Amino acid sequence: MDLKGKSLITTIRTSVNEAVNCVKLNYTDKKTDYPKSFAAQYALAVIHNNNGIIQAFELIQDKREYNIAKINQRNQIRAQKICEQKKKLEGFDFDQDLVPYGIQIQNDIQTKKFCSSFSLLVKDFDSTLMCYGCQSFSCKFPNGFCKLCGFYFCEYLMRLIPNATFHDETLINSTLQIEKLDSLLKNIYGFENF
Repeated sequence: MDLKGKSLITTIRTSVNEAVNCVKLNYTDKKTDYPKSFAAQYALAVIHNNNGIIQAFELIQDKREYNIAKINQRNQIRAQKICEQKKKLEGFDFDQDLVPYGIQIQNDIQTKKFCSSFSLLVKDFDSTLMCYGCQSFSCKFPNGFCKLCGFYFCEYLMRLIPNATFHDETLINSTLQIEKLDSLLKNIYGFENF
């Protein structure tokens, strides 16, 4: 009920009267003489307006306790993860000889366990015959090399082929000439005019 321009006392008295009338109409026997004193009306209004307030407070308290328990459980799980990470870092031996990434790749290529990171994107990647040098691309040359490894082989740059079994120590050429780079761009990448 909107009582614009009314004083606070009028608003309180009106809301009390509304509550008392609601109690009279809904809950009390119509044959009984209803008390008309202000104190009785106010008491009944307080009871009516606060009907179920204890249950509401209990529900709020239960939900609060549930939320606090859930937050504590989440914090305990996070604390356990942090402790495990600390133990892993403290338990790691930094003095050990670390295996460089390239050596691990060499071993994987030689044992034929290597799988390139883009293999999931290539259709029928597992069924095509892979390059013997890098195990990443399909064969394009009769010797089993892809275009890139074939270029290295033709230009006597075998040390650049990832599979160490194809390295030839007698033919070491440390410089890449411009002509070789030009043929690389033309033959592998298909750039004719650049």
